[in-house]
Amino acid sequence: MTPYEHCITQAAVIGQKFHDLIANNNTKQQKFFIEYPDVQKFNIRSPILVLGLNPAGEDNPEIGRRSPNLLFHIPEIENTISAEDYQSLQKFCYSPYFKTFIDCFRKLKPSINPFWFHKDVLDEIIKENSKYITEEDIRPLRCLIAREQNNTNYLIFADLVQYSMTDSKVILKYLKVDGIPMLVNQYFESLIAFMKPKLIVSANAAVSHYLIENFNDNKDAASFDYKEIRIFLASMLTGQRAMDVFSRIRLFNEIQDYLNIKSA
Repeated sequence: MTPYEHCITQAAVIGQKFHDLIANNNTKQQKFFIEYPDVQKFNIRSPILVLGLNPAGEDNPEIGRRSPNLLFHIPEIENTISAEDYQSLQKFCYSPYFKTFIDCFRKLKPSINPFWFHKDVLDEIIKENSKYITEEDIRPLRCLIAREQNNTNYLIFADLVQYSMTDSKVILKYLKVDGIPMLVNQYFESLIAFMKPKLIVSANAAVSHYLIENFNDNKDAASFDYKEIRIFLASMLTGQRAMDVFSRIRLFNEIQDYLNIKSA
């Protein structure tokens, strides 16, 4: 079993466990990396991992999703594609929630791009989902990829729990019961073993507390090292109860300083 397959298996076990406990027909477990393919197959090495709690978007039980979550956010575009093309891409967006993440990481030096900027990944997704996505649909995005394709620093989003539930309180209710912590800990270990990220940013307060408790001997910290990987602890960058703008600045200054040291 490859490291990627091991992650998929672990994620599915956790998702099924939550599904059995919650027994809610309107939600279901999500595929590993929110339906992204194997990053190592595309020679993506040492990305930055942004870790959330769980996927929040729910499938429509009647029609399902029109397509996989192809894009997280379309950057602001000037004189690159038409307003009509820009609007056509919106139907492939997961959520504008990720806009702040991407804007912040792209300001770092070197800039960090979201994973969907990788041309081969985009081609793979289009091929696997041709009944939903046509080349004409995605043509405007190729303009963006052509502009960014030389940047090999990638940002990838994943979650501790691969189970779709909008109300995070429901996830937190079961996160520490019935053997789930052991499964989640094993999944986190398999995740970092597969991805080998250069750093991790916990973008959820509950996840930050969980990592402190389980991987930092319950010692409070703003960041800590685990298996030679720096883990930065934060709360949500956007949405309700989000980190304020100055706290974001301090966080990304700290990340920039760390990247500068690692590259020196």
